[in-house]
Amino acid sequence: MNIISLGLTIKYASKYKVTRIDFNSTQTLLDADVIFWDVKSFEDEFALKSQLRNEAESYYNNIKRRKHEFSEFFKLGRTLVITSPSFLDYTFDTSKQLNFVSILPIEKPITIEKSGTSIQANNMSFMQEFLERAGKYLHYNYEFQRPVGVPIMFIKDTKYVVSQFINIENGLIVFLPNFKLPTSDVDTHIWFCDLILTLIDDIKAYKKNEDISKKIETPEWAKKIEILGEKNEKEALLLLLIQKMEIESKIKTHETKLKEYNHLKILFTGTGEELEGIVRLVFLEMGFQIEEPEKGRDDLIIHHGDFVAVIEAKGVDGSSGEKHAAQLQKWVSAYHEKQEKEPKGILIANTFRKIPLHERTQEDFPHQMLKYVERMRHCLMTGIQLLYLLLDFRSGKLTIEDIVTRLSETVGILEYGNQADYFDSLPNQQ
Repeated sequence: MNIISLGLTIKYASKYKVTRIDFNSTQTLLDADVIFWDVKSFEDEFALKSQLRNEAESYYNNIKRRKHEFSEFFKLGRTLVITSPSFLDYTFDTSKQLNFVSILPIEKPITIEKSGTSIQANNMSFMQEFLERAGKYLHYNYEFQRPVGVPIMFIKDTKYVVSQFINIENGLIVFLPNFKLPTSDVDTHIWFCDLILTLIDDIKAYKKNEDISKKIETPEWAKKIEILGEKNEKEALLLLLIQKMEIESKIKTHETKLKEYNHLKILFTGTGEELEGIVRLVFLEMGFQIEEPEKGRDDLIIHHGDFVAVIEAKGVDGSSGEKHAAQLQKWVSAYHEKQEKEPKGILIANTFRKIPLHERTQEDFPHQMLKYVERMRHCLMTGIQLLYLLLDFRSGKLTIEDIVTRLSETVGILEYGNQADYFDSLPNQQ
């Protein structure tokens, strides 16, 4: 699946990377199976560029090409997801007018600006499930005064529509509320975009069922008649449908749990944003509050009661080193200087990350760095030890207070966990 973005900074969707393109580029929209279009962000970019005459002219000249591409796009049964449908009118060169809604086979949506976060789904079960899982990231900026499609989300306890979908040829336009995802949290990007792709599939399935239902025109009086054996079939089907729903729900639950286990493996395989993201999620699950660092900082700041810690997470091919501890101390000192409070410095190192676990026999933290670490009173731990803490927290063996005590009192290398106690299987056990 190929995904294209216009004006939206989604980076990842499942295993598919999102390509952000320029409206005037030669990249065709027909490359995409799904297009995400944040109209307001897109128009803000255009407003800046349109101050240059040639840029505005280029947009104007490309309208026809993009309109033709969208026409073909929908005939192919593909989906456009729109957020912030401002669709402003622009005039340049005193006479030329431009509105980007003209590239779509719909009339300009009649909207008014309204903002909020209290959103309610319609009575479709898949919409309620989507909102239950994604709701905390959603906020609306517009209300559709006269929706022309199927309303799917409303301002809570009202009939004011903030989301709808429209059938276009064989394809689909889905208007969604805005969403804001943590910039560096790849896992959340992947998870959230998976939800949207699943939602698109659910809407298409609903649309298909509706189309089939419309073709069967049984008179109302005939629907009340049951031919011999029909009642038994209805009851059997109802029972199977209930069982199917229960099984599908259980399957989804187990699939979600297995995805979570795979994400946890980043703690002993990952580096960079992936590792930082999962470390953040682990501390959140264990009950810590997260303080967003200032721009230009890549550390993590956690709180619980009076306890505050600055965390540096590193994934390395070999052992950790004093340079990592020095970088951590830089963040610790900066926090101390600004907040006038001394935080605990914690270095989480995913060492020898490309080597299978049972083959990792070398020191994670070389002896030569320990003198510096002890002077700075840092706590050193591996990514896999963080996994041990999480698993013991989940099982009830540890409380958040226990974890705080271990982290705050450890100076040097944290002594915790035995590998054999935390895995159902390892290669050397087979």
